[in-house]
Amino acid sequence: MNGICHGRVVVVTGAGRGLGRAHALAFAAEGARVVVNDHGVGLDGTPGPDTPARQVVDEIRAAGGEAVAHHADIATSDGAASLVRTALDTYGRLDTLVNNAGFLRDRMLVNLDQDDWDAVLRVHLTGHFLTLRHAAAHWRAETKAGRPPTARVVNTSSGAGLLGSVGQGNYSAAKA
Repeated sequence: MNGICHGRVVVVTGAGRGLGRAHALAFAAEGARVVVNDHGVGLDGTPGPDTPARQVVDEIRAAGGEAVAHHADIATSDGAASLVRTALDTYGRLDTLVNNAGFLRDRMLVNLDQDDWDAVLRVHLTGHFLTLRHAAAHWRAETKAGRPPTARVVNTSSGAGLLGSVGQGNYSAAKA
């Protein structure tokens, strides 16, 4: 596939569904080789029975693109490191990181418990921080080795971060 991203390697977190899936498919359609990360949990972050990352990889390959699935939890340092390692081991480079992973635990503030608060912030904030930390460390090492990358980072946000959203105090805080 030729396109604006031909030859580039893109990692997309939360790429099994929704906007992340759309990012992965769009990058692949433009010629990027894509690492499709999805932990395989439901829309609320609880363990799910399916493997959405694998489904997106199959869709990209069926269209003639290149992709590999990654299932680790990017809100852990080991999971985030393995995401970057997967791109490097599979394709030999990393050009773009799309931080999209996230989920909702909708509750009015008076009904929201700390576990639901922490779970949403964990993936939206810690997950984005850790993947960026590991990608940036790789890009820094490449630059120091005389191979400066043309790297890009896309962090998914939401209007909820600017305007708030009733029943989504945790999500709004994370997206702000």
